[in-house]
Amino acid sequence: MTDRRPRILLGIAILFIVGNIIFMQLVTHPQARKVRIQGEIERIRAERLATAKKEYDDLVSRKATLQNTLSDVSYFFGQMVTGEKEGFERVRKSLQKIADDSGIPINNIGYSMESEEKQQLVTMRLSFQLTGTYEQIRQFLSEVEGAQVFLMIDSIDLSAGGQEGDNVTLNIRLSTLLQRAS
Repeated sequence: MTDRRPRILLGIAILFIVGNIIFMQLVTHPQARKVRIQGEIERIRAERLATAKKEYDDLVSRKATLQNTLSDVSYFFGQMVTGEKEGFERVRKSLQKIADDSGIPINNIGYSMESEEKQQLVTMRLSFQLTGTYEQIRQFLSEVEGAQVFLMIDSIDLSAGGQEGDNVTLNIRLSTLLQRAS
C-alpha cells in the first residue's frame, strides 16, 4: 500500500496541475483578455471624447468670434455707412464739420459714384483742396480717420509755401461706401 500512495498523490498532483492549466486557459486568460480589451476600448473612447470636446470648444470660440464680427458689421452698416440718396450730403456735412473744427475751409468738393451691378454697396469718390497751417492739416487728417462716417483716404498731396510758417496746401482724394438705393 505504501507503494501506491505516492503514485496516487502524484496522479492527484498531475490532475490538479492539469485542472489549473485548463481553468487558466478557459476562465482566467479569457477574462484577462476581456479586461485588456475593455481597457483599450475605454482609452479609445476617452481619446475620442477629448477630441470631440476640443472640437466643440473650438466651435464655441468660433461662434463667439462670428457673433462679434456680425455685431461689428451691423454697427458698420447701421452707423457708418449711409444710404445712396442721402450719402453725399451726410459726407459733405461731416467733412465740413471736420474742416470747421480744424479751422480751415473746404473749397469745391468734387465727387463721383461707382458701383457694380450685383453689389449692395456704391463707392463714392471725393476730391477737394484745403489750405492752412501744417497743424491744421494734421488735425483735419486725424479727424478724418475718426469720423462718424466711413471715409478712406485714397491719396494726399501736400505742398508747402516757400517760407517757414507759410500755409500748406493739401489735395486729398477720399472714398466712402454707400448702401445702394432699393
